Amino acid sequence: MALTPRKTYPELTALAAPVVDGDVLAAYRSPGPLRRLTASTFADYIKAFFSPTTGAGLVGAIITQTGGQARTLGDAFLDQSHNVMNFIPANLRSAIRAGTSTANLSTYVQAAIDAVGLVYFPSGRYNFNVTITRSYAGLVGEQAGNQELDGTWIAGTVFWPVDYALPLVNVDANTAGETLNYITFRDFYAFGWSDGPGIKTVGTGTLRRVDYVEMTRIQIYRFGTGLQLQAGGLDWVLTDVHSLHNAVDGVNIDTTTGPCNGWLWAKCSFTQNGRHGLYARKTDISIEVSYAHTFIGCASEYNGTDTDEMLIRAWYFSNFDQVTMIGCTGEGSAYLRSGVDCVE
Repeated sequence: MALTPRKTYPELTALAAPVVDGDVLAAYRSPGPLRRLTASTFADYIKAFFSPTTGAGLVGAIITQTGGQARTLGDAFLDQSHNVMNFIPANLRSAIRAGTSTANLSTYVQAAIDAVGLVYFPSGRYNFNVTITRSYAGLVGEQAGNQELDGTWIAGTVFWPVDYALPLVNVDANTAGETLNYITFRDFYAFGWSDGPGIKTVGTGTLRRVDYVEMTRIQIYRFGTGLQLQAGGLDWVLTDVHSLHNAVDGVNIDTTTGPCNGWLWAKCSFTQNGRHGLYARKTDISIEVSYAHTFIGCASEYNGTDTDEMLIRAWYFSNFDQVTMIGCTGEGSAYLRSGVDCVE
């Protein structure tokens, strides 16, 4: 049986632009008394329809590249969940992108690391001090940007500490004796003007060691010590890492909790630091031997006043073994002090 409307309404006269609050856009009965949809109520419906909790799942995303598949915006944004901007309030983002931000972002960056682990930082200036307490985590920028002393902004990702006495990034653990795995630092410029270290791995009491670390295309400039590595670790790969103009050491490996085994350094430089370029020692000589460090195309020049320090200056060399250097340059009369198995 065909259904017929109980009552019909004449077509509404077109509204003259602009539509203002109170204009009737439609009339309907659903069921019950006659209802009118006004401009203001329609706007409310649209806002509710496209709210952050529901709207992204209702709007399609067109992927224009050949082979691209249709997706909803909500589905597409899932792949951007590691973007730090998802954790930073909207009113702070424009200054970050412009490289002029002075806001303390520590709370937001820490929340991002705790939530997703490996966090992506688009080009901009970010001011924070954070701690990594989990595996599969790290900081990945767009590229190493810079900000000249005259304020000129060079596009890229730049990190500044908020508290100059603390590390920019502290790698620690929540559980005593824990080993963290797969920590990544890539494509950023860390600018200090501070007394604290740039990146620090803590090796006293809580964190045992950090294994499988990647550092790629990063610059660490004007901290107390650029890299302060107090926890041992296995299989570190450092490529195109530059620690420059730090007050004390470019890199300080002072392990207290485990060996440093199987480290590869390629195209790294440790230049114009106050004391040493790369300073390696074992605080506790009873700890097992550190071995298999390979340096390829690295440079350590114009550091402090020690003429016998070229690439590594170390104490307790009986605990460092199998150090290989290929195509490295530096100052002084020797790459290493005596007592190390070094192949040049």
